[in-house]
Amino acid sequence: MSFAFRRAFISVLVIASLTGSAAFAAPKDPYAVGTRNGPFVVSARALSELVKNGYEIKANLGNALILQKAASVFSCVIPPDPEHMSYRSYFVCSELKEQFGHSGKADKPSSMSPVPDMPRLKMDKPKN
Repeated sequence: MSFAFRRAFISVLVIASLTGSAAFAAPKDPYAVGTRNGPFVVSARALSELVKNGYEIKANLGNALILQKAASVFSCVIPPDPEHMSYRSYFVCSELKEQFGHSGKADKPSSMSPVPDMPRLKMDKPKN
């Protein structure tokens, strides 16, 4: 190895040790209550509780069950267990909570037309 490469490598190791192990720490549990994964937020509600409260299993998406009651939607999965190279013995349910822009409100289109800014052509009937 060249001297410059060894020197750069050692300086990287020194900087990493000075900044602590935060950069090398294990990621937090992605299935902890309150964790966001896309539009879904992990909740403390169990699959059996949701079914008792009137939620219906509408579909499956990959390894997730999609439950719905009116406008409320949950996704329930069996989380992997990396320690035992298997799956855990329970479902983790996440509620659909979409994030909006900085204002906290969804952008609403000005009209229901698919292309609202398009001018409409006026067609006259031909004269006989």
